[in-house]
Amino acid sequence: MGRPPGYQWQPLGLDEDPVPGDPQAISAEAAHLASVADTITGQIAAMRKIASDDTEVGQHAEKIRTAARSLAGSLQAVATRYAKVSSALSRWVPELEQAQSLSIRALNEAEAPYASYHTSMQRAQDQLDAAKALLTRATTLRDTQAAHYAAKINQASNDSLTDHESLWGDITHAIASCAWIIKDACMVLEVAAAVLAVIALFATGAGWLIAAFALTALALAGRTVLAATGNGSWLDVAADIVALATLGISGGITGAAGLVGRAGSTLSDAVGAGDRIVTDVRAASLTGKLVEGFTKATDVFDSAAEWMGKYRILSPLTSVAEKGADMFEGLADFADDFQDYARPLATAMVNGVEQESALARAAAGGEDLGNYTARMSVLRDAFSSSPKIMDLAARFDTQVNVARSVIFSSAAVNLLDGAVLPGFPVFGPDGWHWQTWDVGFFNKLDDRMTTAAIPLDVMTDDVWHVVDFQWA
Repeated sequence: MGRPPGYQWQPLGLDEDPVPGDPQAISAEAAHLASVADTITGQIAAMRKIASDDTEVGQHAEKIRTAARSLAGSLQAVATRYAKVSSALSRWVPELEQAQSLSIRALNEAEAPYASYHTSMQRAQDQLDAAKALLTRATTLRDTQAAHYAAKINQASNDSLTDHESLWGDITHAIASCAWIIKDACMVLEVAAAVLAVIALFATGAGWLIAAFALTALALAGRTVLAATGNGSWLDVAADIVALATLGISGGITGAAGLVGRAGSTLSDAVGAGDRIVTDVRAASLTGKLVEGFTKATDVFDSAAEWMGKYRILSPLTSVAEKGADMFEGLADFADDFQDYARPLATAMVNGVEQESALARAAAGGEDLGNYTARMSVLRDAFSSSPKIMDLAARFDTQVNVARSVIFSSAAVNLLDGAVLPGFPVFGPDGWHWQTWDVGFFNKLDDRMTTAAIPLDVMTDDVWHVVDFQWA
């Protein structure tokens, strides 16, 4: 019966048989060694008989008897060794069998506890995983509800009472005392930024749009201070953020990363494509082939002049070769200049092209977009048969339209937030007063967002609806 394979010893923490061995093979080997020892013993007896036989006389007989006695002694040592090894193996067999029997017994006794241990471990791991999941539910519930009730507490604390016991209370009180100044200043900054953004559409130079960005950023800072202290609406902050973002992404501040910059990049791609088209046409024309021929002739005469200059005897011819090189170089330059005149590169076509009309610049979205549009128009007319440039022109038109709408929306948001929604001055029976708009949806949202805490629940809890427009 064979021994269990290595994997069956896993209950004892082993991956191979701890008591290997084959008692039957060992017994067979012991019997074989004993048989060899008996055979050698028989040969020893024969050698000794020859050594003691005196019937033969003479020197040769004596040598045979001496050799027989020597061989008998050597064979006796071998026979003794085989017999001892056979005896040791025979005694080892029952002890090996006993050890293997004990190992099988140990394996049998370990299998049941091993199976029970793994079942218990799996059950314990499942229970531990369930406990961890329950703890996760507990911590999530605590964190979620803590944030919810913290917001409720902040809303409840947003009243007319001022906490003079804290530094923040002192700051809030100080801001409240001059809130009207900050509000007026922010309104002026927003209106000025809107005006500068509009001027940037007509005027040249990037400074107008950068100044509009800076004024909007200052207004945003003021609106944020007012909203954070409960003296203003977060709706105004959101409007300034939108205005600031549109000014930035339009390209006035972010440059190549902005929409205007992308339109400029598309224009550059179109110019490069036009240059490649003109270069290919030049190379294929007769003038282009003449330029190539004159250039090669120039190189030949230059090489000849350099070679002749090494030998004094050929010095008169050297000047002739140099003059020939100069002549062909001049012809190549003349033909190249003719190419520039007859077939100008796209780069030369758009170089210096600008939108001169202020109205056209405004319609295009500003100085950069106006100039880009004028240059793309030149390329569109010159390469109307090129699908590549027409595709780039279509992409350019899309980018310009998006950039223009973003720039216009920035000015509109600033004007809406700074001048339109707050109202306008009117003269009544009691003199001048500020006439506000009564738009229920806007008024409700503005009131809800006038809180010292950021009103994250306004967008989720409030139900927006638009009411009939009416004067206050």
